[in-house]
Amino acid sequence: KALTIAVGTIICIAGLAILLFPAAIVSLAPHPLTTAQLYASGLIRIALGALFVSVGAAARVPWLMRTLGGISLLAGIGTLFLELQRAAAIAVWISGASVTTLLLLGLIPLILGALVIYACGPARRAV
Repeated sequence: KALTIAVGTIICIAGLAILLFPAAIVSLAPHPLTTAQLYASGLIRIALGALFVSVGAAARVPWLMRTLGGISLLAGIGTLFLELQRAAAIAVWISGASVTTLLLLGLIPLILGALVIYACGPARRAV
């Protein structure tokens, strides 16, 4: 569970960085992407999904961790089948997105990270 909380914290920090520095995302998006980077991204998503699913039984909110894990597994598998040109098109779309869109996209990892931290936190005790 400690590893999962650390991962949730990193996800929150990434979301916060997007919210604080949306221009940085725009500057990173158009950089060329290699096949190895795309596969690494997919494998990381699969590993995170497996971690979330495995922690699900011990989590405060098991169904949430299993659901997030399943979504991450599916996203990772989908990434492995994503063509490099399609990934580049997504990056171009992000680089042309408005600041409002980038801020909304930054909320996603911030909220997901917070959910992971909450779901894996200590069980609440009745007072």
